[in-house]
Amino acid sequence: MDSLAALTYPSFNVIVLDNGSTDDSPTRLRNHTIPRAIH
Repeated sequence: MDSLAALTYPSFNVIVLDNGSTDDSPTRLRNHTIPRAIH
């Protein structure tokens, strides 16, 4: 996520899918400060 936040490209989409992972990735994604829109 830090690498994505550092991008200078003006417009891009990131799609993250969780297929029942058991690590802490959903929590880490929720807590990240990258501006986002959730549809």
